Amino acid sequence: MRKSNNEEFRGICSVLGAILLWGFLPIYWKQLANVLPEVILANRIIWSFVFVVLLLCCQGRIKELFSHLKGGNSTLLFLGGFIISLNWFTYIYAVNSNHLIEASLGYYINPLLTIFLARVVQKEKMNHYQRIAVVLATIGVAIITFNYGHIPWIALVLALTFSTYSLKLRIK
Repeated sequence: MRKSNNEEFRGICSVLGAILLWGFLPIYWKQLANVLPEVILANRIIWSFVFVVLLLCCQGRIKELFSHLKGGNSTLLFLGGFIISLNWFTYIYAVNSNHLIEASLGYYINPLLTIFLARVVQKEKMNHYQRIAVVLATIGVAIITFNYGHIPWIALVLALTFSTYSLKLRIK
């Protein structure tokens, strides 16, 4: 089924918005270097919650929030929140402590780890071209990681937390 031009345009705008946001976010975090990462994270969590509640109220969907909280999903919701919070904290810490290369490397490792988890946990299949692409990407990331000179712990935490969060979203 072909998407309408309007949906396609909205999709392109969403992608561009995400790219711009992610591109400029380190500059924003860097301006907050004198604020503890824990304080930044706490504010991000609180204000994200407030924004989502207001958005759900405006959309008339606030009951969905309560049904998710009442259902047996509380543990999974908490786990997902913890994992993504750890990811956010690590990223904020990386930027504010001048570990930008490691933070970037984490987002190169992330898709490879996500693919690995999807194949192992969810038994996802890949065609020949996809396997070649993954092998080439893995070689490239391995070279960059090796040339980094030491174990990129921040990159590994970022990749592991985001990949695990992605997997958690798919499993529910």
